[in-house]
Amino acid sequence: MAGSESSGDPGADRVIRWRAQRLVAAGVQPALASRVARVCDFDLHAVLDLLDRGCPVDLALRIIDPTDMAAESP
Repeated sequence: MAGSESSGDPGADRVIRWRAQRLVAAGVQPALASRVARVCDFDLHAVLDLLDRGCPVDLALRIIDPTDMAAESP
């Protein structure tokens, strides 16, 4: 997956947890949500918008991140 991951900043950890919670609430598997949430430049709002419109998780992730993270999901 493209992008940089968070540093060890405690504030960043809260943001990562919040992002993961939002993704899980939208129907993303917890392990995949955790990985996606750690990528700082991943557009969370864009993927949530696609999911709200009924787009399947794997397709939404491929649209937002064409490096195909969904294929890496467990």
